[in-house]
Amino acid sequence: MDGHQLLTQYDKGNRAFLSANLRDADLKQAYLIGINLSRSDLRRADLRGADLSRANLSHANLADANLQDANLYGANLTGSNLSRANIRHANLSKTNLQGAQLTDAELSGANFHEANLAGAHMHGVDLTGIDMVSDNPDYLRVCRARLTTGIPRS
Repeated sequence: MDGHQLLTQYDKGNRAFLSANLRDADLKQAYLIGINLSRSDLRRADLRGADLSRANLSHANLADANLQDANLYGANLTGSNLSRANIRHANLSKTNLQGAQLTDAELSGANFHEANLAGAHMHGVDLTGIDMVSDNPDYLRVCRARLTTGIPRS
């Protein structure tokens, strides 16, 4: 399935795309509120500026994907792979990132307000300028991170 086919099906009311192969898909600025892409392959997908609020992306492979300026408000990214993804300036407010893999992801300027990061792996990430107000920072694993002006607020 390519990005155009997914958008056509979404416009027809289909929201369930479990285990879809969307590797390298062009979904820039796509409106995909509430979509279910659980266990889908979105490696290297272009999701810049996409609206994925309340989407189910649990256990999806988003390695090397471009999510810059995307809206992921309230999305489920439990156990997803976001290694080396560009998530700059994305809205991840109230997003569930429990157990997500964010190794070497570019997170500068992202909004993690009230996100669940329990068990998330953030090895080698750039947290410059992020908003990270969270009730549950327990079990967050951050290694080799750059924290310039990205200190969590209370």
